[in-house]
Amino acid sequence: MIRIPALLALLALLPGCVVATVAGAAVGTAVKVTGTAVETAVDAATTTQQEADEDRGKAIRKEEERQRKEAERQRKEAERQARENPQPVAQPPEPQPVEPQAAETRAPIQPDPQSGPDSGAFAG
Repeated sequence: MIRIPALLALLALLPGCVVATVAGAAVGTAVKVTGTAVETAVDAATTTQQEADEDRGKAIRKEEERQRKEAERQRKEAERQARENPQPVAQPPEPQPVEPQAAETRAPIQPDPQSGPDSGAFAG
């Protein structure tokens, strides 16, 4: 108990500038800690473009994974139904024999006898 009054007496003997320096350091540290806490709170409340891009990428990958799982589930369900209710396999129709068609007969184009061989006109 005797130590505390002696300590208080010692503090009274210290020059004022030492007390002010110690008090200023304590206050400065408190302000720095408070400032850091405020900056951390602001950082937590705001989102940078990079963070927004990362979040969007995660959302896209999550949706793609959901779609992949849904497609896999549908494929398995279709396989299960095919095993439980087999459908007869449709046979392709047999090809019909192709009969040769008669070649059309046409008379060759002859020159018009009235126009003569040198006129170049043909009758058809």
